[in-house]
Amino acid sequence: LFCWMSQERTSYVSSMINRSIDEMAIHNGVVLTSDNKKNIFAAIEKKFPDIKLDEKSAQTSISHTALNEIASSGLRAKILKRYSSDMDLFNTQMKDLTNLVSSSVYDKIFNESTKVLQIEISAEVLKAVYRQSNTN
Repeated sequence: LFCWMSQERTSYVSSMINRSIDEMAIHNGVVLTSDNKKNIFAAIEKKFPDIKLDEKSAQTSISHTALNEIASSGLRAKILKRYSSDMDLFNTQMKDLTNLVSSSVYDKIFNESTKVLQIEISAEVLKAVYRQSNTN
């Protein structure tokens, strides 16, 4: 169990960083360089030295399980029926719901708030976007 928790914490926080980088790139039309991404991970590791990070991490078992539970409960089908005319909105709703459920599960398992992590991650990503935008 401890091994899974350690791996999941690494995956979860790393995927939060990668998701934030992707969202920021879409909203600002900036694709961060590899060096800027590494700097973001290094800054988060410095602020949270007890969290190991993996730049390649994309999806966590908590998020995967949340998505499966949403599907098996019938909620996914209800959301699809409601938003079938707008698949972008459907995908956004599913992503938001999955993130909400998985954040809640993470908070309970690890007894720490993902909100604090997300604030720090967003700040570092914004700094990287700003730095890169001003060097181009």
